[in-house]
Amino acid sequence: MGVAFLIHVLVQFRSRAEQAADIPSGLVADPSRPANGVAPARNGILAMIAYPGVANRERRAVAVLLLGMVGLFLLDPAAFEVASQTPPLHRFSLPSGTLIDLPDDWAAREPVRLPPPPSLAASAPQVSFSEIVVVENAGTHSLLQVAVSNNPFMGRDAESLDAQMHAFAGSGNSLVDYLFYFFFPPPRDCLDGGAEAYQMGRKSHADEQTAPSPDLGIPLYCRYSPTLSDFYSNQVSAGAVYRPTDNAGHVDGMFRPFYLAPMEEVESGGLTFYVFEAQGQIPLDQETINYFNLPDDLQGAKADFFWAVGAPTPFPFFRDPQRKNVPIIQVAYAGVNLGPNQRSEFMKLLHRVHSAPIVIQPATPDVVYVPAS
Repeated sequence: MGVAFLIHVLVQFRSRAEQAADIPSGLVADPSRPANGVAPARNGILAMIAYPGVANRERRAVAVLLLGMVGLFLLDPAAFEVASQTPPLHRFSLPSGTLIDLPDDWAAREPVRLPPPPSLAASAPQVSFSEIVVVENAGTHSLLQVAVSNNPFMGRDAESLDAQMHAFAGSGNSLVDYLFYFFFPPPRDCLDGGAEAYQMGRKSHADEQTAPSPDLGIPLYCRYSPTLSDFYSNQVSAGAVYRPTDNAGHVDGMFRPFYLAPMEEVESGGLTFYVFEAQGQIPLDQETINYFNLPDDLQGAKADFFWAVGAPTPFPFFRDPQRKNVPIIQVAYAGVNLGPNQRSEFMKLLHRVHSAPIVIQPATPDVVYVPAS
């Protein structure tokens, strides 16, 4: 007897058992039939068996269904496994309780250091990261980062966040700036070399007792390694520019051109996310594909970047004494294909992100002063 036929028989068997027991599709127990005065608190087969208030006819139907499943397992265990198991997921978790469950084709990249790189810290937006996990999918050539940070958006609202992220690259706090400083920076050895060159330039001006021109910048075209992370860093910027300031040097990126899509607000699993997208505008040529070991059929494709910032609902734009230390979750994603964008892929991943429950602090009662009589 073929495996497909056995599975077909089981499906038909389950349907007939459900009809005989008047069980809705999916074996959802009817909470209107209480057992011993208490309505079942669980759904499914276990609820139908566990509560004695369920009619005998229904219990017999469910028992026959279970026997049919056992029979399939005895006849062909492999078929039972295929029919009953879901694709395995791998959990990537952070100490704070933030986690994401991904299929096994995603692998963690080690070692991972908290952003930003030291050479960019003084120039980057004032954000402090405490945790981060970086995973990549070699099959789809995608890279995903999930991080936890402090809240730099306190006192803002969704409208001002939208305006900030859609500012021009190099403004200091835009979406492209976040990608450059935190998630897809140039290689660290390149940045360190640029910092040394900049300090030498400042020293020469000091020896000549002349102030460096504010228009003077030291461009640094970085050499990227043929890795997936460096590929996406290269698609954000060709390198860095070191510029003099009053106190120290400021580092900008040699930014690629991007189209910034409209902001989206997404609710998922008790979390509120604000989602932003930066679509690369330079098609991949054969030289780039060869250097970064990408498939030839990606010639002409464009890199697509997503960044989402989220927190347990409601998003903490304002301080709430009952919800202290709400974690801010930042999710960055990079993918490449010949289609319009990677939105559908990113949204699937975003809905897999979860956070530990927030402890609600009890409200402090108002203290009323009563003068002594």
